[in-house]
Amino acid sequence: MKNLFYVRHTCRLCHSDKQELVVPMAGMPIGTPNFQVPDASVDDPVFRAAVPMALHLCRDCGHLQILHVGNPEVQYRNYVYTTSLSLGLRQHFEGYASDVVSRFGIAPGSLVVELGSNDGSLLGFFKERGMRVLGVDPAVDIARRATEAGIETIGDFFTDAVGHRILKSHGAASVVIANNMIANVDNLDPLVIGVRDVLAPDGLFVFETQYGVDVTEKNLLDTVYHEHLSYFNIKPLTRFFARLGMEVIDGPAHLDQGRLDPRDGAARRRREEAVGGGRAVHRRGRPARR
Repeated sequence: MKNLFYVRHTCRLCHSDKQELVVPMAGMPIGTPNFQVPDASVDDPVFRAAVPMALHLCRDCGHLQILHVGNPEVQYRNYVYTTSLSLGLRQHFEGYASDVVSRFGIAPGSLVVELGSNDGSLLGFFKERGMRVLGVDPAVDIARRATEAGIETIGDFFTDAVGHRILKSHGAASVVIANNMIANVDNLDPLVIGVRDVLAPDGLFVFETQYGVDVTEKNLLDTVYHEHLSYFNIKPLTRFFARLGMEVIDGPAHLDQGRLDPRDGAARRRREEAVGGGRAVHRRGRPARR
């Protein structure tokens, strides 16, 4: 068995080492029904060893996170959960695709890339609306089946290198989407750099994830486990994306700090409309000054 986890000591968003334990929680195994572990028995440590999953707060930027990180090769290469297993999710995705296309005027023929695309359900709705689509997902078997079903999918983790490969082979993307996966990624800088670089100059990065304010205010502790490493709030995300040359233009409706004015001379219009829930929209901009 490969190493099950490792411990990071700095913030995922700002890299500060000022991490404070704020929600102590009992450890639990890395293994879940979402993935298989070939050749592992029910007594294997992946299913039995308790791994800490306490929540830590970054005292510099305010990001809430788990610092004990499950091995992504163990967690995601043999993932078995598919979108079709969740009742109502396909209907949500159909409305989601329609909303993004109409709200932001995405033209037919534009490239839409999805990270953690799973079985391609969401991309299928973009394809129906005339978009070129490409998925990226590390679950090699799910990626293969999605490709066979007509949604081309790269069976790999998305990084800046993969983003550059996509740019070379498919051209710039008008939209990059990530649903319920960005919170699962430990090393976020290469992912967002890859997103930034594959986007067209006015391209959009849209993602949905659990909302940190809801997790804490509503005591949604059942959403805390080793796949969910981050619990995002608008202010830390805004600083994080600005550092990597992107601008938050939309977010949860009830957070005023999610509504941003243009910065660094970039010609941007202010957006006041809500996207709802935990969906956030980011636009590529000029790199932040250092």
